[in-house]
Amino acid sequence: MTLPCSHLDEFFDGELAAEAAATFRAHLATCDRCQRQLSGRMQEAMVVDEAAPVAIPIAHARARKNNTRVIALAGMAVAIAAAVVLVLWSRKPAKPPQLAMAYTVEHTGATMRGSDAHAGDIVHIHSADTVWVYRNDHELVLVCGEGTCDFTVPSIGAYSIVVLAGTHLPAPKGNLDADIAAANVAWKIVPLTAD
Repeated sequence: MTLPCSHLDEFFDGELAAEAAATFRAHLATCDRCQRQLSGRMQEAMVVDEAAPVAIPIAHARARKNNTRVIALAGMAVAIAAAVVLVLWSRKPAKPPQLAMAYTVEHTGATMRGSDAHAGDIVHIHSADTVWVYRNDHELVLVCGEGTCDFTVPSIGAYSIVVLAGTHLPAPKGNLDADIAAANVAWKIVPLTAD
């Protein structure tokens, strides 16, 4: 704050001598900051004058003006706090994708050893999302969009049914880890063993 700016309170209260008041007026014509502050003080004075039209001494006016500032600052702080609470409350965390998928195994062979799939069995997959199926995590067996898709288990191995959220995914190359990393979407793996 420059020295002329420091005389704003005395100028506003009429406490400056005539020569100092003239100097401050010249400064006021070129200082945007003082113009804004003076305008704000004049508005505060109008509010105070409307609330109490009785003439009051300058010292009481200053004390009242300072009280008004404190009340205004407290009101602003409460308003800001309420706005922050409202914004935080209205933000609902995004629901993670459900990645719903179900599959059934249609056994085609006469020999049944448990509930696992066997080479030659047909797996029916029902999903609302994109599905990729890998054998031993490095051989891509099936790619299908939402709905129902079927595949015949080609050979013995550990199969991974991968459900991915999203429809515009990059084409899988055949390596489970690399393909999931390239897709960069939410995913879920359901293991399937074929004897």
